[in-house]
Amino acid sequence: MTMTETQTVSGIYVVENQPVYVVEASPGQGIQEAAGGLLPGIDPEILDQVSETMTDAIEGKVNIRWLLTEATQEQINMSQENIQLFIVALERVTQLSIDKMLKEKHGVEYKGPGIVFGHSVGEIAALIRAGVISEAYAAALTYERGRLMGEAGRIAAEGELFGYEDQKLPGSALVVIGYTEEQVLAAIKGDYNEPSAPPLNMLRIASNNGEKSFTISGPEHELEQFKSRVRKTIPVDTNVAVHNEIFMDSVSSDLEIFIDDAAEFSNPKEDMSLVLNGEIVLSGVHANYQIVDGVSETVMFDKGSKAAISHGSARLDERGVVMVLETNPNIKPALIPMMRDTQKAYGRRLVMATFGDVLEYGLNAEAIRASKE
Repeated sequence: MTMTETQTVSGIYVVENQPVYVVEASPGQGIQEAAGGLLPGIDPEILDQVSETMTDAIEGKVNIRWLLTEATQEQINMSQENIQLFIVALERVTQLSIDKMLKEKHGVEYKGPGIVFGHSVGEIAALIRAGVISEAYAAALTYERGRLMGEAGRIAAEGELFGYEDQKLPGSALVVIGYTEEQVLAAIKGDYNEPSAPPLNMLRIASNNGEKSFTISGPEHELEQFKSRVRKTIPVDTNVAVHNEIFMDSVSSDLEIFIDDAAEFSNPKEDMSLVLNGEIVLSGVHANYQIVDGVSETVMFDKGSKAAISHGSARLDERGVVMVLETNPNIKPALIPMMRDTQKAYGRRLVMATFGDVLEYGLNAEAIRASKE
């Protein structure tokens, strides 16, 4: 156990005489893996409470506890509702488990992060953490977001997409690693390595994930062509072309209507800042449309990371370090190297931490750093 103190600046904890500014990051679709039971460090009472609240909020359409502890990967991926509820519910359970685990195992009086940011559907988990929305409303919003995005995917797959009628266009996404944005766009246009290759006009950069990492979405047949133009890709477990306006604009207005009708947004907690799609948000009302716009626009995970890191660094002296803590405890192993690359890019001022890291080492940034070297 390490000695940990809380400083007066929100989100800063002093561990072994080193100030650590904690940022919690709630990632989105593509990182999810079936839990296959209760994950280490997850508090069973918290899981039961969150599951009951969220299941009741969606009138039992999905059993959240089953989804988190028993559902197979295939069952999770059966629908956008399942995928997105799995992510938001698991991240909420993790947020609360972090609070309890740090106090009981590491003696940390954890009062939460200084800043929380979300990526895609992870924005909804971030909004819960920041006190902008309730768990119940988050469940209803997540279910509706998933239902609408699934409907957009069905429309395209069945040849009903406006402007592309009679073309069956099942959608998906993939992560491409090792290329700049300019190179990715050139590969989409067809003038990168293969000057005579045809342009892939329906592909979009769905997410800017970080240093030379981008998510691409669009119809499956164009994604297959794109894969032949680059060296390394990672498939994303989704059956829709996420954050691609060609596919998603058809449902954005319906999501906006749902949010306007519910109107259950508050301002973030006074001691916690919030980043949505790369922008620091201090008004709960503004958050409504960040969620709507993010369905069909590129989501800026990299921009959000940089904004959060800059925000934290400005509150630290030369000894301090920013810890970005991923609140999904079951991240795909293939994505861990991306976290390491981000950490290397910032040097000693940044530590990227998983839930497992904090379970093992608490908020000891240097111990976490050493474990990855």
